[in-house]
Amino acid sequence: MLGLVFALTGCVAPTQSSGPQAHALEKARDVFISEKALLLWVPSFTDPSSRVRSKAVRDFKTLSEMGKTGTINVAVASPKSSCARLVICDALSSIEGQLPGLTLLFVGDAADREAVQVAAEGHGAKFRFEEGQ
Repeated sequence: MLGLVFALTGCVAPTQSSGPQAHALEKARDVFISEKALLLWVPSFTDPSSRVRSKAVRDFKTLSEMGKTGTINVAVASPKSSCARLVICDALSSIEGQLPGLTLLFVGDAADREAVQVAAEGHGAKFRFEEGQ
């Protein structure tokens, strides 16, 4: 399963009424309110060299780099918080320069928060956190 990117505009209701994806969409709507945002859903993976992880890293890197010259709001979530943390940290470690236009919402576990926050703020991005489901 590949990562999904959902566009959020205002308070549009998710098509799923329950579950982790709907929970992440709700958290993103609560944080970004009426601002446009994207949700990158990272599927769980067990193999660090998996294609799922590699694709998610590429997807997040592409979205993040838009923060070099413009404004972008990105929420990242996963059924397994550590997978989202690894994807975010891997992608950001491969980016050179600052990302002043990026606002990153990490929906995950408190145990993964600091690593993601350090990686995001190290690039000048704005960081937000919401506890995952």
